Amino acid sequence: MVQRGPTRDRDGQRGSEGGSEQLVPGGTGRAQGGTAETVGGVGRGTDERGTDEGRTDEGTDGRVGWTGWVGVGLGVGGVVILAWTALARTPGPGTPVPHAPTSGTPAPGTVTTGTPAPGTPTPGTPTLGASTSGTPDPPAPGPPAPATPTPVPPTLPAPTPGIPASGDPTPRGAPAGNGWTFEAYVAGWREVHLLGEEARPGGWLAAWYLRLPYVVGAPLARVGVDPDLVTLAALWVALVAGWVATLGAGWAAAAGVLTLLAGVADSVDGAVAVMQRRTSAFGFVWDSTADRLADVALIAGPVALVAAEGGPGWGAAAVAAGAAAAGLLLLLEYVRARAQAGQVAAAWTLATPGERPTRVIVLGLAGLAVGAAQLGGDGLAGAALDAGYPLALAVLAVLEAVGCVQLLLAVRHAPSRLR
Repeated sequence: MVQRGPTRDRDGQRGSEGGSEQLVPGGTGRAQGGTAETVGGVGRGTDERGTDEGRTDEGTDGRVGWTGWVGVGLGVGGVVILAWTALARTPGPGTPVPHAPTSGTPAPGTVTTGTPAPGTPTPGTPTLGASTSGTPDPPAPGPPAPATPTPVPPTLPAPTPGIPASGDPTPRGAPAGNGWTFEAYVAGWREVHLLGEEARPGGWLAAWYLRLPYVVGAPLARVGVDPDLVTLAALWVALVAGWVATLGAGWAAAAGVLTLLAGVADSVDGAVAVMQRRTSAFGFVWDSTADRLADVALIAGPVALVAAEGGPGWGAAAVAAGAAAAGLLLLLEYVRARAQAGQVAAAWTLATPGERPTRVIVLGLAGLAVGAAQLGGDGLAGAALDAGYPLALAVLAVLEAVGCVQLLLAVRHAPSRLR
């Protein structure tokens, strides 16, 4: 084989540098730029960062690599989710009209067609106690008739201010989401998350962020989109973000944008469920399950990228930081779930620095930074790829560890006991 640049023969001795050519016995092809190694007599050209020159997901025989097949699967999955969402689109559960009769008995004070109300005279028919001669009859002796009790309408529970109550005169089958103001949505969101009026998890930042899922979720709630399918779509976006990150450093910016979109989509499903009044135990568990799968996908993509294209040592650092971040986030969510099962109020109200919005923002901004650095030349691009994602994952691991400690301390000092 004819090779250019620095070469290494079977004995590990470096050849000439400076553009000269060497023949390597048993080799085929030509490698240019960087170092070339022979393994079993077959030469393989690599650049100085340890990646194959012209690295693609297709072999020389035209076969599609694993990333290509994953992309095909994600594309098919996206079409299926879109079609499923369109076919399963139904209005949310309707609300009955208050005091509407549910049987054949007319409501108090209601006169039905063809049936006279009690005590109403019918033309041509004498009424009870009335004389046909025009002279009133004397009252019949005996005890007075018992007084008819006045029917009292059932008392309805007081609705939450701003939230359409179950007795509001909304036609049955009308699309859910109508009449939901932002204040009504916040009140419903707090009720679903078992938050009192005094609880302010996340402070003003969380209160401001709630406007985003409200704006996106209100139209979906009106047209009857199933919130469980919104959760599935959010998981799909996260899987696509992780897959795009593996395509190369040039795709890091796109992966960062998709990561941020996945975080927004994750909060839309809850908004749709609240405004459609379709919150359920299955939706609660399914949302948490999808979130954990999405978390792992968003971490695995950048780790795979740095492990494949990073400089010496940085791939191992990315794997270690990614494993720590993934493990600690699962531990954090497990501690919170057990604290909620133990009826610890702080498990619902305490916002730690390692929460999912923080994880999404850190990974999204890291992707944007690595992608932007690719425009700054080889030196900056290589440094950003090597250190960008590993440092971001290490920061997440630290924040998640702090969150675990905070939750455990809150549980330790909780006044409530298991019942």
